[in-house]
Amino acid sequence: SSYPSAPLSKIPSCPIDGNENAVDTTGRLEKMAQERKKLQEMNSKRNGRICIVGGGLVGVELAAELCENYPNVPSVRLMTKGSILSPLPSNAQEYASHWLSSRGISVEQEASMQDIETATSECDIVYRCVGVRPCVEFLPPSALGPRGEVNVNGALKVKCQNGELFGNGRVFALGDCVSVEEIPPFTKDTYPAEVMAGIVIQNLASHRQLSVLDLTMPRCT
Repeated sequence: SSYPSAPLSKIPSCPIDGNENAVDTTGRLEKMAQERKKLQEMNSKRNGRICIVGGGLVGVELAAELCENYPNVPSVRLMTKGSILSPLPSNAQEYASHWLSSRGISVEQEASMQDIETATSECDIVYRCVGVRPCVEFLPPSALGPRGEVNVNGALKVKCQNGELFGNGRVFALGDCVSVEEIPPFTKDTYPAEVMAGIVIQNLASHRQLSVLDLTMPRCT
C-alpha cells in the first residue's frame, strides 16, 4: 500500500533479496538506493550477472528497465516456470520476448526449479518477482484457498470452503488477495482492481437499499 496508515491486504514480496517483509516506505527507499549503487557499479565496470525470477508484469518490466538503464551489465537472465506474461494474449508474449531478447536479455521460459536454483546460485544479484503474500490472517482458514487466497464468488462476497457465504454475505474482498470462482486467473494490476472496486461499491449500495440483485464480475477483465 502507498498509504502507511491504511490497512494492508497484502505484504509486498519485494524483489530485492533480504527485504521481503519491508512495508515501511523509508526502509524500502534506503534498500532501493543501495541496490541502485550496486547496479551503477556493475554497469560502469561492465561486469556482473543478474537473474530475474518471474515472468509476470513486474519481472518483464524490471528486465526492460535494467537493459535500458544499465546496458553495460553483460549478463541479465529472465527465468520463469511458465510463459512470460501468461495472462496476456500470445502475441503480447511473443512481442515482449522478442523485445527483451533483441536487447541482450536471456529469456528462459518453462524453466525447471532446479534450473532456476542453479542460475540464482551463480548470479551476483537475484530479483524474485513472484507475486505477493496476502495478509489475511484475520480470516478463518475455512474462507481461504490452498495458497492462502481469499475465496470469493462472482459478487466478490467471501465464500467458505463448504459453499456458505462468510458473514451471511455481508463481507466482501477484492484485490490481489482474492480468488474469484469461475473466473480464470487475471493480472495483479490496477485494471481488475478498478473493476472489482466498482462491483463492491455497487453491491454495498444495493444492500443498503435492501436489493437482492448483486452485480458480478465479468468473464473478461
